[in-house]
Amino acid sequence: MTLKASTLSSRRSRPAVNGVTMNMHAESVPRPIFKIIIMAYTKLIYHIVFRPHNNAPVITEKYERDLYMYIYGFCRNRQYVLYRINGMPDHIHILI
Repeated sequence: MTLKASTLSSRRSRPAVNGVTMNMHAESVPRPIFKIIIMAYTKLIYHIVFRPHNNAPVITEKYERDLYMYIYGFCRNRQYVLYRINGMPDHIHILI
């Protein structure tokens, strides 16, 4: 059984996808028309500043380490990455 040329050409093309017909010849390989770029990784870093009411200097050196350890434990329990923590008597900077 032999096939006609018109039958071969109709079998070598795919139906239209989004209005574009892709020809399937033996020597050519279909190529994608559009490249899709997918973002697979996102990293957000937050700089948070806490301050007491009226900027009162209530964070003394005596309690500073305990406060920082409490904040570190809080972040660790929630699986945050705590990059830096530091402060002054009237405010604290946290980099998460």
